[in-house]
Amino acid sequence: MEDVHPLYARSVSDPSFVDLEAGAPGLHLVPTCALASAMSRVLGPSAGPPSGPPPFCMLYGALRGPLSLREALCEYLNGELARCEGYVRASARELCVTNGCSQALDTLCSRLCRPGDVVLAERVTYFLCQSVFEDHGLRVVPVEVTVDGIDLVDLEAKMAEHHPRMLYLIPVYQNPTGATLPHASRRALVAIARRHACAVVADEVYQLLWFDAARLPPAPMCCYDDCAGDWPGVVSVCTFSKLVCPGLRLGWVQSRREALVEAVGSAGFVVSGGGLNPVVAAAVCEMLRSGDLAEHVRSFRAALAAAAAELSSALVRAFGPDVEIREPEGGFFLWAALRGSAGEALGGDSARVVQALASEGVALKRGDLCVLREGQQTARQAAVSARCARAMRLCLAYCPRERMSEGVDRVHRALAALGSSPAAHSAPLDA
Repeated sequence: MEDVHPLYARSVSDPSFVDLEAGAPGLHLVPTCALASAMSRVLGPSAGPPSGPPPFCMLYGALRGPLSLREALCEYLNGELARCEGYVRASARELCVTNGCSQALDTLCSRLCRPGDVVLAERVTYFLCQSVFEDHGLRVVPVEVTVDGIDLVDLEAKMAEHHPRMLYLIPVYQNPTGATLPHASRRALVAIARRHACAVVADEVYQLLWFDAARLPPAPMCCYDDCAGDWPGVVSVCTFSKLVCPGLRLGWVQSRREALVEAVGSAGFVVSGGGLNPVVAAAVCEMLRSGDLAEHVRSFRAALAAAAAELSSALVRAFGPDVEIREPEGGFFLWAALRGSAGEALGGDSARVVQALASEGVALKRGDLCVLREGQQTARQAAVSARCARAMRLCLAYCPRERMSEGVDRVHRALAALGSSPAAHSAPLDA
């Protein structure tokens, strides 16, 4: 299947396959009708002269993205996030439209860093971020994590030792563990970064995807920026790929600092090619203005919460006391560690595990694949990798909920087929 990303190839070509690995909204959750309606209003028969105003989105786009989209997005964010602890109202001048989180991160690397610079990142993190950093010749140094997110004691020590140019972290509904950094820790993190003059890049693609409106996450990290002039500051990286569908290739960065927003909007390829994805930006603006996006996100949250409950129940039925589940409060992922013979099987030879899962027609992300690689493996990396190899990152968004129990049963059968070893208990994530 050369029409989709390799990660989706088997699930697209084989309807019987149960994919608990792919970290994206499944087609069953995509608001196709709302997006089509918005696009029709932008480019349909009534768009443009003589029936309506010219469709300016057909021209090269504004460098920071259409002001109309940035204003509509601010209105939406200021409404949805107003009750988040620490929230500071956003304005259109603080936003720059991007092609999504990956492109924004790539651009920030090129604009804030130089080859040979150090970037700090959580030791257990988004499994593809390291390749983005390495493409720019950056040296990635891992920071330990706790059950609440990045370890601030280790962060201070690593900043003092390595003098990083940038810190990358996922502070809300973290990929893969689901951890959310508390309000007080966010304030302390910004103070640490300021002391060491280190830019903070927060990957916050799941910020709006809470499960319980009574338990909102803290505000985006950019709200914690003190705007002092003696350090680069904080930028939040967000995307519509996780809210609508990844094929949009549309997102935004947000910062209270003009220099960080300008760094993205004035990149050479933007100045040359114009603002990013203006046609799709116009359609998403229509979805925001009509309320269709807000309605979709509300139903999406409910679907993710129901999927989390379904998946958690299925894991308990299949593995009983040998599964330790970190119940997610939002986002896309459930993190589950296995003990006993199931943990031994999951943590065994990776090629055999992949083969066994594939033979049962199921896929998952084994936890050790989410551990940062180091140039020379350290004892700490080896220990964390061995422990995370007994854990699974399971996606709540891609597989239809009615097939999740079947998928867990297939995982159970695959691990049983691998055989068992003497029982071994996994350590907690912050060990």
